[in-house]
Amino acid sequence: MKASGFTWKNLKRTPVADFHPRSHFYSRAPDRRVMKSPDSHVLDRLLRESYANSELHPILKRMVLRSTVAALRHVTPENYAEKCHGAALAIFMVLRSLRIRSTIVGGTVSWLFGGVDTAGLAWQTRSGFWSHNPALPTPHAWLVTEFGGLVDLTCSFFHMTWGRDQPGQLALDQIPIIWLKTEHLAKLPNLQYTPTARFRAVDLHNCDEMARQSVGRALMTFWGDPAMNALMEPSVEPETVLASLESREQLDMTILDSPQALERLGSHNTWVARNSVASNDHGLAAPPIN
Repeated sequence: MKASGFTWKNLKRTPVADFHPRSHFYSRAPDRRVMKSPDSHVLDRLLRESYANSELHPILKRMVLRSTVAALRHVTPENYAEKCHGAALAIFMVLRSLRIRSTIVGGTVSWLFGGVDTAGLAWQTRSGFWSHNPALPTPHAWLVTEFGGLVDLTCSFFHMTWGRDQPGQLALDQIPIIWLKTEHLAKLPNLQYTPTARFRAVDLHNCDEMARQSVGRALMTFWGDPAMNALMEPSVEPETVLASLESREQLDMTILDSPQALERLGSHNTWVARNSVASNDHGLAAPPIN
């Protein structure tokens, strides 16, 4: 997306403890090779289930995303919606603090986007991020987790930047946060990711202050979340904690993270419906010029 100020040079692994406010929790994440020891708290159980199902638990997904959004809004309140590289970096580090491996992927992305103008006329066009920006390593950035989940947080802010540049619309598509396994992307034929670069490790010392602040704030928010305190409490009843968190998390944000979610959203989310039907892009109504 637009210039973020991040530096992606000399990429190498940096100890997460340098940036983690409570780094001892990182060492307590379950070893992916040994999953037989009893759970000491609910977080152990959620991570164990994540590895068993090859999918990060929905509660942890929402906590990761919520902490990243909070960090971006705190560090870059004026243009947080444009910080796809910063979001990818923050999510990468939060996942790593759980011993969940991921890869930051750079490249281009496009989709069909539409709305209704002030005259009540519907329109749609192909939108996304594919133009070269010399201040950025790639036009767009997202993640792919070790479980094969493609994570794109800032796409869900697209209507905000579009509405700013094209004011006066009666309605605009609302893109959900994407956390979808790559094999399910075929169900959205008009959504096209084209990777051109991959980063499996980062060196925060070579990033600017804004990058370090975004990562630090995301980690502090994630591990300081009251929900995390409940997950780390050894004496609580797991089912009670999970029921409480699941009821809260379901109302927190809209995530496209499964074929079931795609089917559910397709009935009322115009962006999901628009991108679920194959199109050759011919005959698209252009957005109005204000």
